[in-house]
Amino acid sequence: MRYWMVVALVLACSPARGQAQCVDYADHVHWESELLIYGYANDLEVAGDLLAVAGGIDGLLLFDVTDPALPDTLGAADLPGSARALTLAPGRAYLTEDGAGLRVVDITDPAAPVIRGSAALGDIGPGLCARGDRVYVATRNAGLTIVDVSDPDLPAVLGTLNTAGQAQAVALDATGTLALVADGATGLLVVDVSNPAAPTVLGTANTPGNANGVCVDGNIAYVADLHGGLQVVNFSAPAAPTIIGSLVLGYATDLRKDGSLLHVSIENGGLRMVDVSNPATPELLGSVYTGSAYGVDRAGDRVYLADGDVQIIDVTVPASPALLGALDPGGYAYDATAAGTLAFVAAGQGGLQILDIADPAAPTLLGTLPTATAAKAVLVAGDTAYVAVAAAGLLIADVSNPATPVTLGTLDTPGDARDLALGENGTLYVADTSAGVQIVDVSNPANPQLLGTAAVDNTAESLAYADSLLYVAGGTVTIIDPTNPAAPAILSTYNPSGYARGIDAAGGFIYLADNNLEIINAVNPLAPHLYSLVVTQGVSYGATLAEHYVYLAQGQAGLAVVDVSNLSTPFLVGTVDGDNQVGALGLALNDEVVLMPDGNAGLKLAPAHCDLLVGASDPPWRPRPLTVLPNPSHGDATLAFTLARAGRVSARIVDVTGRHVRTLTATAEPGPAALLWDGRDTAGRPAPAGVYFVRADTPDGPRSGRIVRLR
Repeated sequence: MRYWMVVALVLACSPARGQAQCVDYADHVHWESELLIYGYANDLEVAGDLLAVAGGIDGLLLFDVTDPALPDTLGAADLPGSARALTLAPGRAYLTEDGAGLRVVDITDPAAPVIRGSAALGDIGPGLCARGDRVYVATRNAGLTIVDVSDPDLPAVLGTLNTAGQAQAVALDATGTLALVADGATGLLVVDVSNPAAPTVLGTANTPGNANGVCVDGNIAYVADLHGGLQVVNFSAPAAPTIIGSLVLGYATDLRKDGSLLHVSIENGGLRMVDVSNPATPELLGSVYTGSAYGVDRAGDRVYLADGDVQIIDVTVPASPALLGALDPGGYAYDATAAGTLAFVAAGQGGLQILDIADPAAPTLLGTLPTATAAKAVLVAGDTAYVAVAAAGLLIADVSNPATPVTLGTLDTPGDARDLALGENGTLYVADTSAGVQIVDVSNPANPQLLGTAAVDNTAESLAYADSLLYVAGGTVTIIDPTNPAAPAILSTYNPSGYARGIDAAGGFIYLADNNLEIINAVNPLAPHLYSLVVTQGVSYGATLAEHYVYLAQGQAGLAVVDVSNLSTPFLVGTVDGDNQVGALGLALNDEVVLMPDGNAGLKLAPAHCDLLVGASDPPWRPRPLTVLPNPSHGDATLAFTLARAGRVSARIVDVTGRHVRTLTATAEPGPAALLWDGRDTAGRPAPAGVYFVRADTPDGPRSGRIVRLR
């Protein structure tokens, strides 16, 4: 078996299609990698090459991010309480702990952090900042607390201020005499802290939401206002702070400013990049969906998001690829396909919708065809459209006149029709969920006939037909030989690392959308096996192959582009966000336009990724993080990585107490490599269920990862 990792290629190339509509997704803001945290990453901060994470029950975690794609564990401090928030100062980290107040940690040597003193706080501290020998803590119902940390072993509370709301975050102005407090429903408070023993409220800006995060530049405060989005406040007159600008962003939780850019973390949204060169008119530039993010910081060209784990986002170019156009004719856009300059949308209760996309910037609705139940999928051949209509089964329509599509025939299938694939000689395959795959003769569209049924291992949700074989995704993958439709033969079943949702196939390889993108070698359909994998930032629902790129539908995360020109080393090129739920993708206009059916947001038209040619015959291998598959695992676990240099690899596996369990060694060449752990310790005994940590020393430096072993 061959193994893999995501490889970033340096491309010296030029567009092959020569079309103005395509874009290079790598030249835009995009998710890059994920740093897994055993506890829960509540907050983070970056100082130079040091990333500090408040990791909940994991305490303080310190990482080297010299190479942001390969964070390396430096050290950790196991705190008595659960680490909630943190801020850094030279040689120190200050953390708030649930139930334990403020904690001081000496990080002069990040590999060996030392816990110093602590100070009790009146409530949980969700936010804090430091200046000199003082730490300012937002302590929810206890308001603002100011702590003297001149003696790190004996920090002492200097003063407190009970606020009207719940203090969530605090920042200081340049003079250090004014504290800006995000005080929940009260809004933003301007507080005089020149006398730390008696802080005093000077003024209040009543924001429309709940002030949850704040950062300051000059006399401008930027407020993450939860459902109020971004609020921009001028506090040049501290007694009368004024809201001068705002931007709807979703539930804004935290933010950091870098130059004219504001980086905002969003609950159930990820990252938003905002241009605040004119604070009165903030403008959204780009976004990356990662889930619910509550902490954010930037270092160099990377943004780090705390969302339970740590998401690392490349913001070299902060703007997202611009959509070409969009249209929402109503209904719920599940699926889309194209024929010529027409797009066909399976729009749920909106039925079948036919759009003119000759001008992608201005798509127009030409006609609709109501369906008995929700239209879930559509494919078109010539003047005939085939529609999967959930509980009503199959509908066949004449679309020769797009303005007035006409139903030709229907077939009520026993299950819930979700997807379609057209085979040979007038044969259509229907993914009918728990009823398996229905094989239908559609040579007479007015009278479709059921030829046979193929039962599957789990459920039939997505289909691909290639090389006379049928590939079915629905939790697992089933490969079927439908040569005899009355008795289709199940050739094999493949169990992916996640839940198989969407599928495409070509040349004996399967492109599977599950939690990530799995490329499966099915050249021998009797023995499919994992060939390579690309980790993505969202759950993948659909996969569409176009030349040597795969477009992934990723729900709220939108669209991801993966380069599969080298099947053993596929890599994520870039992403563009969705607004609602992108569950499938289609290609149109000679593959220059990507159709994004986006649920309640209708149909979006995105530019295709420009086809770039690699200038060298051999890929310039770049070291990539260690990945464990499957994870969690019941038995064997593969530790996969990519090396830039040849040499010896040694992976040490320990349990949560640090006890040595097993060491694996190998000599590897540049490129994809792997070690196999059979789940046993050095004595050959099965390791018990639990969490294990691995540190691999390689010619390119250390790698680290986590293994969850099940019973």
